[in-house]
Amino acid sequence: MSARFPNWTVGVSFVLGASVSLFVSLLALRSRELRLLTATPYQSESKPGSEETASRNNKTDGDDDGDIRKALVALNESAMTDLQRELQNTALWADLSTLFTRWGHLYPSRRRRLLQTRSLRSQECRGNSAQKQLHFEDLLSVPQGQPEILQPLAPEVTALLQQYSYPGSKLTGHDICSALSSALKSGKVLWSHFARAVVQLDEQIVVKLGPNISLIDANMTAHILKHSAEIPVPQPLGVLSLGGKVYAFMSLIEGRSLEQLWPGLSSTDKCSVQDQLDAILENLRLLPLPSKYLGGGNPPQCIDCRVWKRKSPESMESEVQFNKFLLSGNSRPSMEPYVEFVRPMLRENNRIVVTHGDLHPRNILAINDEARGGIRITGLIDWEVGGAYPEYWEFVKSLNTVRPIHLGDWPFFLPLKGMGKYYGEYAIDCLIDNCVA
Repeated sequence: MSARFPNWTVGVSFVLGASVSLFVSLLALRSRELRLLTATPYQSESKPGSEETASRNNKTDGDDDGDIRKALVALNESAMTDLQRELQNTALWADLSTLFTRWGHLYPSRRRRLLQTRSLRSQECRGNSAQKQLHFEDLLSVPQGQPEILQPLAPEVTALLQQYSYPGSKLTGHDICSALSSALKSGKVLWSHFARAVVQLDEQIVVKLGPNISLIDANMTAHILKHSAEIPVPQPLGVLSLGGKVYAFMSLIEGRSLEQLWPGLSSTDKCSVQDQLDAILENLRLLPLPSKYLGGGNPPQCIDCRVWKRKSPESMESEVQFNKFLLSGNSRPSMEPYVEFVRPMLRENNRIVVTHGDLHPRNILAINDEARGGIRITGLIDWEVGGAYPEYWEFVKSLNTVRPIHLGDWPFFLPLKGMGKYYGEYAIDCLIDNCVA
């Protein structure tokens, strides 16, 4: 397996990224400490330790992102920095009782408050505002009202809903609500997270439902299928909005997420996954761009998902505008010098290519197909942050949600032939992460 690992420059580059990130983190500690001190208290107070237990028991929440860990690291670093500063400013044998008493009161409440936020990225970056997991009954309930058809429903979706409607119904208004509700109750929940879910409605159709589901997903998969049959993505089948929820219908892709399969794969299977993803991404990056603008959707917007999801306020035609967007939104005046320090590091002449933007194992479906030689990639899903982006973006964002690395050796099997190697850009993005997130 070692022969498939990148050479020594990979390790050096990763160390560079981590070291630079830590350096800027330390510079920002005082600002972070101030934000923690002034954070708004939450309305509901839970018993100490209950949030931490819930995080451990709910693996989906903990494995999605590392933002909560980053906040906890910042808290610990703040406490250590305070201690080190006190030792530097006084004799080593001085009485530190006051310091420890103060942190003894502050630390538990701050940590509990951070844990109450759960995973900000997995909620905010996915458009979720719920603070706790909904019961399936609430999750699958269909609000009453007049549905708005955001993208035309495919004939197979109409036929499916017709099966759950009254004879002679024309599927308008209340009839759609009733039919959709019955279809969801008869369906199979494939995945759920906070206020979102994916439900299999029959042997060919699934629906992705929840608040603020972006149309970029459907737009991107439609664009890909129009230009290539070599990239496995779901066929979009229409989108409707009803009572604050969005229902995006699409074709079912067989398989399980690579996140579930990865721990049990052999080295040979992992290499096969890498080779297949290389081919898929090479084809993806050869596709024509959806428009002359960067980003995705209609109108096109760029999305940068870190601790929270940021959207560009306007469509952008150049990487100069994109770089300005990346360094925008900084609410900490103390970080402005470091923003200006990072700005000249960003190139303005990268090739713009079609990008998934969240190439995480949870968004890759596969099956173990022994008849065809082992593991086989069946689909790339969740294109909500996809679009036209600088060529390094796929590499950087493929590592964005695996820090700390939950899947062991996954980063060593990234499809680098397909998406390229951009270790320097990754190190710079670590700086950006500390400047604007």
